[in-house]
Amino acid sequence: MKLSICGMTASGKSYQAKKIAGKFNLEYISGSDFLLEMAGFLPEGDHFWISELGEQLTEERIRNPEIDRKADELILQKAITKEDVIFDSWTLPWLYKGGDLYKICLAANLEARAKIAYGSRERKPYNLSEIRERIRKKDEDSAKIFWERYGIDISDHSPFDLIIDNSELKPGETYRILVNDIMLKFQPVLINSG
Repeated sequence: MKLSICGMTASGKSYQAKKIAGKFNLEYISGSDFLLEMAGFLPEGDHFWISELGEQLTEERIRNPEIDRKADELILQKAITKEDVIFDSWTLPWLYKGGDLYKICLAANLEARAKIAYGSRERKPYNLSEIRERIRKKDEDSAKIFWERYGIDISDHSPFDLIIDNSELKPGETYRILVNDIMLKFQPVLINSG
């Protein structure tokens, strides 16, 4: 079983990917971890990407295309060689050409993602409006990076096998939909694996 879960900042993709990894005994691989490694950044606290340090990393990625290229090469190589894995990655659904990767997109709207990010933060250094603006800016920068690097339009959902608009769903509801869909898709594999 080889899965990829994608979604814009604060869509819940990392949370859901980790839960799915645990449920189906899959290795969890994060594209963000490769980006952080390539750039030499260490994340601080929850929702790194909308923090000031996260903004600095995004600015560095805009200036230095090699950060994304190297990170994407690493995750693509893992996708080619690994089995029983779930990837948390923005670019992999477009870059991976093999037919054995089940591609999932969480398509929550900006308002829902801002509420997810605000509600899940232990510390609240930003109010909801500030978080919404930080996410909007991160979306805009990410769209620019992926278009300039690869010609990827991140609003194009055509590579995906499953698209869930989780704007109005609680995390548990999204998780149940994911589990049910994965079980239907991979039922023979799951039965054979005991």
